[in-house]
Amino acid sequence: MQGRGRALLSTCLALVTACVALRPGSDRLGPDEPEDALADDEAERDDDSPPVARPDPAVLDAPDGSVADGGGLDDSASAVRMDGGAAGTAPVDPEVPPASMPLEPVEPASAPDAGSRSPVSAPDAGARATTDAGIRARYAARNTAPSDGVIAPHLQIENVGVAGGVPLGELRLRYYFTNENASSCPAYCAIDHYYAGIEPGGVRVDARRRLVALPARRAYLEISFAPDAPLLQRGQAVELQQQLHTTAWLRFDERDDYSFDPTKTTLTDWSHITVYRGDVLVWGDPPTR
Repeated sequence: MQGRGRALLSTCLALVTACVALRPGSDRLGPDEPEDALADDEAERDDDSPPVARPDPAVLDAPDGSVADGGGLDDSASAVRMDGGAAGTAPVDPEVPPASMPLEPVEPASAPDAGSRSPVSAPDAGARATTDAGIRARYAARNTAPSDGVIAPHLQIENVGVAGGVPLGELRLRYYFTNENASSCPAYCAIDHYYAGIEPGGVRVDARRRLVALPARRAYLEISFAPDAPLLQRGQAVELQQQLHTTAWLRFDERDDYSFDPTKTTLTDWSHITVYRGDVLVWGDPPTR
C-alpha cells in the first residue's frame, strides 16, 4: 500500500510541474528547453523594437532658434557668436566706447488720429513740393551735437490725405548732409538700422538705406522699401530710426548740413527732407546748391 501511495504522489507532482511549465506568459524554462533560450527570445524582441531616440544636449535648439552652445556650433572663424561677434575674436567691451558712442533707439511715436488733424500746411512757405499729394515728412535730431562722428536723423513719412493708402514700395525719402569725409564715405561708411515700422501698431517693414555721393562734397541718405511692403493707410506713418558714421568714426561738421536742425528734438514737419513717389516729388524741397 505504501508503494502505491508513493507512486501516486510522484505522478501528481509530475503533473503539477508540467502544468506550471506550460502556463501562458511563464518565464520558466520547459523541461526540454536549453537554459539560453529565454535570453535568445529577449534579444529577438529587442531587435524588433524601434530604437529610442535620445537628443544630444550639445545640439539642442536654443530658445531664439539658434544652436545652443555646447558642441553643436561651427568653430570656424566665420561662425557667428551668440554675443554678436565673430568666432575667434575677443568680445566687445561695452564699457569702452568708440570715438562717438552709438545712440540708443527711442520709443516709436504714434501717428496722431487723422480725423482730428488740422488741414495740411507747409512749415516753410514755398519750400516744399508744389502739389499736396497727401504725404508729409517729419524729422527730429536724435543727436543734436553739431560736430562729432555720428549723423542720426529720426524720420517719419505720414499719409495724411490718400484715402486708398499709399504703397510703401513706391516711396523714397532723402536726408541731405555735407560730406566732410568724402574719401571715406560712402565707401567706408556704416548705417546702423535701429527701427522701421508702421505706427500705430508697430508693424515692422523692410527699409533699405543707402548713401549717395553728390558733387562738391554733398551727399544724401536715401531710404526706400521692399516692393511687397504693405500699404501706408491714411492716418498711419512709417517711422525710421538710424544713424550713419564712418568705420573709423571720423568727425562730421553738421552745422552747414541742409537737413540738420538741432532745435527739432521731437518729430516735426520739415521741408528740408524730401519724399518721392516714384519719380515725382511729393514732399519737401531739394537743396539747390
